[in-house]
Amino acid sequence: IEAIDQYEEVHNRLDFLNSQRDDILSAKNLLLETITEMNDEVKERFKSTFEAIRESFKVTFKQMFGGGQADLILTEGDLLTAGVEISVQPPGKKIQSLNLMSGG
Repeated sequence: IEAIDQYEEVHNRLDFLNSQRDDILSAKNLLLETITEMNDEVKERFKSTFEAIRESFKVTFKQMFGGGQADLILTEGDLLTAGVEISVQPPGKKIQSLNLMSGG
């Protein structure tokens, strides 16, 4: 009879642990989905903000130097870790470029 009681106790413990494992796996999957959604949202916001800054930079450069060209270009790689290349050409000058790496 003691063996049956021990079996039931171990079996109940196993059921409890399996339930806990299932809860943890479910929470993990939910967290991974949430992280993916957040990363997508951050990328979209970054992209639209970067484009607005890029256009503003072009206009401001022309105003400050009375012409010329300027641009901000994301280097290859993941959008959130890419570097930024600054390309400027004041009026009557050669194009100059400066690479800035993301701070991560």
